[in-house]
Amino acid sequence: MVAGGCCSGNGKDPKPGAGSRKTEAAYDGMFGALQAEKIPHVKAGSPKEEYTFGAQIPGVYCTFHGESRAKQSVAITQIVYSEKMTKAQAVALSVMMKYKPSEKAEKSQASVLEAFYDESTLTLISEVRTSSSASQAVAQRAAGVPYDEECVAAMFYDVAQAIHDLHRHKLLQANLSFEGLLGEHKAPDGAKPDADKTVISVQIPTFGLNTLGGTKPQDAAKAVHHKGACAPEILLDATNSVQPTEETDAWNLGVLLHVMLVGYPPLQEEEKEAKEQMEGLRGGAKFPIADHYWRDICPDARDLVEGLLNVDPTKRLTVKQAIDDQWISRPGGTGVADMKETRSKLIEMSSATAE
Repeated sequence: MVAGGCCSGNGKDPKPGAGSRKTEAAYDGMFGALQAEKIPHVKAGSPKEEYTFGAQIPGVYCTFHGESRAKQSVAITQIVYSEKMTKAQAVALSVMMKYKPSEKAEKSQASVLEAFYDESTLTLISEVRTSSSASQAVAQRAAGVPYDEECVAAMFYDVAQAIHDLHRHKLLQANLSFEGLLGEHKAPDGAKPDADKTVISVQIPTFGLNTLGGTKPQDAAKAVHHKGACAPEILLDATNSVQPTEETDAWNLGVLLHVMLVGYPPLQEEEKEAKEQMEGLRGGAKFPIADHYWRDICPDARDLVEGLLNVDPTKRLTVKQAIDDQWISRPGGTGVADMKETRSKLIEMSSATAE
């Protein structure tokens, strides 16, 4: 099945080409494959009778805020297809539909509740806790409550655990950005709800529709080019054949941590400039760390970022190594108590996302 353009989120179902035999064949092929695989919670038709669509979630492949008739918050991912779903792709979709996060990952990784399909679109409905973004949660943090490395380490750890859990089930995140994370304030475990120091609990609203080994129900390895988050092995691939791997998820984690710590992405946002920087890094150039912004960040955090952002995927830190990194258990070091400049940048990000 080949992915087409994203739906517009304007409340209208995508329409196939008039009289398109190819689209009809795609629908018939998908219907047969899904029936043969007996995937639970997958039904023919449109989700519009059961869910309302909201704004698109930035930095996530074709995913929208939504709400069920019971007023439950959901994330809605839509994929427009133009060719038949193969049996292998139906099996891959089955893995995704059956996935349930482990105890360590369940608070940060959404699972798919159900899926809908029609003549042109596959729609996945994921359960989420909130419709607020992580950047909005940072912006809403009380003035006296610091945004510090301990706060960042807790958010990063939860996301890394969620991605590691996907890998254990032969699934990939494939697209991840700070803009795409949902977030809310919660009291630390065991503390009263009105505790002075709340934590920011984050959630990934969906996961990339890719499975390890290249079996996937859509071809969207390069669908989201957000601020250097596309790993160099994919972005610099002239053949357009390299697919996401566990190593590309680790690169995305490095980009995420970089943004959380200093408030801006590690590489240029434009694809051309990002490619030039990646080529330079492959040639031995020093990673572009701006000392002005990193001077108050502890060396352990900086080492973790650089380890995850190694342009050579064979030398890149793994997701498991990131989870076990010493900075996770002892964040801050000599770092400042409140990263006010980073907080300001993330608040600007929140304002830009809301527009």
